[in-house]
Amino acid sequence: MVSAAEPLLAVTLDAGGTLIANVESVGETYARLARDAGIEADATKLDDGFRRAFAAAPPLAPPPGDAHATLLDFEHAWWRRVALESLRLALGVEDLAQVATADACERFFLAAFAHYAQPSAWRVDPDAVAVLRELRARGLRLAVVSNFDARLHGVLAGLGLAELVDVVLPSSEAGAAKPDPAIFRRALALLGGLPAARCLHVGDSLREDVDGATAAGLRAVWLDRRGASARSTTDQDAADARTTNARSTDARATDARPSATSVADAPRVPRIARLADLLPLAQPSA
Repeated sequence: MVSAAEPLLAVTLDAGGTLIANVESVGETYARLARDAGIEADATKLDDGFRRAFAAAPPLAPPPGDAHATLLDFEHAWWRRVALESLRLALGVEDLAQVATADACERFFLAAFAHYAQPSAWRVDPDAVAVLRELRARGLRLAVVSNFDARLHGVLAGLGLAELVDVVLPSSEAGAAKPDPAIFRRALALLGGLPAARCLHVGDSLREDVDGATAAGLRAVWLDRRGASARSTTDQDAADARTTNARSTDARATDARPSATSVADAPRVPRIARLADLLPLAQPSA
């Protein structure tokens, strides 16, 4: 059980790797879209290139004083760098100009960005809808808190999940990315200023979801789909398991290993269908 002196008021959940996942690997998608732009690249090498580029990227949130004119400009710049660096690493070149024109690279990037804006690029976890309905029936307020960009709103709406939650908060709009406690505090403010101690966060990353949420004062449950042991678990395990966000995310090349405390102490579930079993009883809404 997730113990507490007072019952929960709200549950926040991660998106990529928790509620939704890519229909196909990033490498497969990137290889197809690169080919359409006239660039040949191996899907397996693109998967590896994406993981490396994504892990090295800065937080998916505009820093203070960001010079981009609009949020979309920032999001385009962030993802353009990740997508093109993924391609460069997969092709093993110092500069993409050695193998592709600037126009071809831009066509590849724009196609990839548009692809992941489509609900059809994503699949809903088989348990997600039932779990969200169960949590709502218990009288809990719900939010999605994800290292994602503004496309998340359309994706969740198209998949039928947006209507089941009260707040959808991507990191690019929050101005902070997990594990920064600021994104959790922003979510609680949008939920009506709820006290952190009476809220629970659920996600598949120990560092970003468990450590980040607990640093903000929330309780946390780790979605441990792989059944990893405390001895062997690293955040890279979680990143490899979820090829996401296109992230979602936010695993970092440095400081990627979660704290020993979070690995040992975080309540965990192998599927989100088990989440309700961990929660203290909440009175159904009238």
